[in-house]
Amino acid sequence: AIVDPQTLKGFFFWGRVPAAVGSDLAGIFLYWTGRKVSKGTGLLLLLLWALWPWAFSIGRTMREYAWYVPMAWTAILFLYVAVEKGFRKWQSWLLVLLSGAMVWHALKIDIHSTFKVVLIMVMAFVLWWLWDKKGVIVDYIKTKPLLLIPAGLGIIVLGKISLDLAMKSSHVSIVPDSINLMAFRYYFGTIDTHLMHLWRAHDPLFVSLPIFGIGVISVRKNKLAGLALVVTAVLYTFYSLFFDRYFRPRYTAYILPMYLFFMACGIRGVYQLVRHYVLPNRRALVSIAVTSIFVGLILFSPGVLAKTLMYKDHGHNKITGEFHFRVDRIMDYLHEHVAPGDAMLVAHLLHPIRLMPFDFDVPMGSYSWSSAGRFDSVARFMDKHPSGYMVLDDKRNIEWNKGFPLEAPFRFAGRLVTPVLRQDLATVYRWELWPQGDSSVKDVPDFSP
Repeated sequence: AIVDPQTLKGFFFWGRVPAAVGSDLAGIFLYWTGRKVSKGTGLLLLLLWALWPWAFSIGRTMREYAWYVPMAWTAILFLYVAVEKGFRKWQSWLLVLLSGAMVWHALKIDIHSTFKVVLIMVMAFVLWWLWDKKGVIVDYIKTKPLLLIPAGLGIIVLGKISLDLAMKSSHVSIVPDSINLMAFRYYFGTIDTHLMHLWRAHDPLFVSLPIFGIGVISVRKNKLAGLALVVTAVLYTFYSLFFDRYFRPRYTAYILPMYLFFMACGIRGVYQLVRHYVLPNRRALVSIAVTSIFVGLILFSPGVLAKTLMYKDHGHNKITGEFHFRVDRIMDYLHEHVAPGDAMLVAHLLHPIRLMPFDFDVPMGSYSWSSAGRFDSVARFMDKHPSGYMVLDDKRNIEWNKGFPLEAPFRFAGRLVTPVLRQDLATVYRWELWPQGDSSVKDVPDFSP
């Protein structure tokens, strides 16, 4: 084996394989999307997907976004190809079946993931199709008006299903009470906490929005571009009005493929402007060079890309907008100190440490920071195990709820508990039996929550 899957490093390696493969395979469908405009646009979109900090960082994670984001757009592409080919061909029905399977997977199998957004994208596709075929549909209804009855019933049924699904979700508000522009700001505005785009400008609004606009205008007569624009607009509407959960950039990642598509079209539009108006009598190669200098050196920052490739800092990740806990240094300490007979208590967030059985055969427990009985639970666990280590991150041990002291030793549940390591906004505690008759611990205070 390349890496032993029975070790923690092996677990991480193989856990990232689906994300890496999914992110790479997405390039095929994204290239095809751009190829519908031009070959150069397809290659440029493929390049942006490979180098864009956010897309690159998503591909390095073990989260579902690395494959669900391109899968959702692929489902729309399958539907697009099916209606363009016509339903007299079996390939069209196969593509519809594949798209339906993706929706079914989102609604029935992975019901707790964000992949349910694909249903909203399918609804956007239906809106686009109705608009695209409006002339044919109107003429057909004029000749057969009774078709309005089953069509109306179908719309009611689909609306009822969509409403029921939305009501079952705790993250969708049927009646919006405000407008949240975070999704727009993630792509076009200034977000001080992360740098998930390649813009050199301080305020990306003056860079991304014009290029996006040029892209939209330059492909305004392209059918697939029209579909991408409708899907993007519907998603922005959903996130702005109906999304009822705390915002994180990852939730809006389903917009990213369409966003990069219009970025590629925009750069192509800049090239066309240079080619036809700035350097009309020059060779195409010169126009490409001028466009590359303008876009590559003036608008884009190579430093952001370099930081993306090397970024592994602990804390707030400026590329993805997420908070990432770095646990490798804590893991090194535990590898060195955990002994047979020890046990471990770990806060829920620090999942890598909870996977210690991959490397150590030790009893494991979870610290439930939000539970009112969390201290009693820890006391019962320590009562069962004479010695061990407890690892708590500062968010769950300090910020979000009262936890254990960070510095001096203390007595708890008949055990001597000593903070032995402060590392990466987390504390490692060592507990052991209370040393009876040892005068050195006579001044150690009891910890009474």
